[in-house]
Amino acid sequence: MRLVFLLKANKIFKFLSAFISLRKLNKAILLLLFFVTAQGFSQSDPGKRVLFNELKLNTLYLPGGYPELSYERILGSKSAVGISVGFLIDSAGPNYATDILTFDKALFPYYRYYFGQRRAAGFFVEGNTIIFSRESSFQEEKETGWGLGLAVGIKLIMKNNWNVDLIAGGGVHINKGNSNLDGYLDFPDVYPRLGLSIGKRF
Repeated sequence: MRLVFLLKANKIFKFLSAFISLRKLNKAILLLLFFVTAQGFSQSDPGKRVLFNELKLNTLYLPGGYPELSYERILGSKSAVGISVGFLIDSAGPNYATDILTFDKALFPYYRYYFGQRRAAGFFVEGNTIIFSRESSFQEEKETGWGLGLAVGIKLIMKNNWNVDLIAGGGVHINKGNSNLDGYLDFPDVYPRLGLSIGKRF
């Protein structure tokens, strides 16, 4: 009698163990399916994607015939690096843009640190360098040089990842190249870093 009872208890124990194991397995499968489904939804939703690139156009000098384009690479929630390229259109005569800039072509590599709550947005400080050139009115050679500067600004993120970028600052010419040659109008000792840009993050 005792042996029969032990055999029945053993069968009941095995049944319960199998049932519990099956429930655990089902629970694990359900959790796995939920995780995979959640991942799929998060990846398919474009609003959830992390974007690292920006293209911008500086509209401040555009009416003066000096388009300036920028590319920015976001490194993290607070920092980014970028480069701005500007050039004077040949048909543009003397105007406010040429009076401010005093060069024909310029390259601005820069680094930014952001203080806003949103990713790579809000108030920022920028360290930059400039590499520039200008045609001479009297000689065929170009006047070239480079400098270092600082700027501050603010970036506002709009709908669909459009943004508005306002920046103000300047720098000092470290090397003004061959600007002491006859026939060249000398560069000033400082350069401006100004902009009102519209861009798109992608």
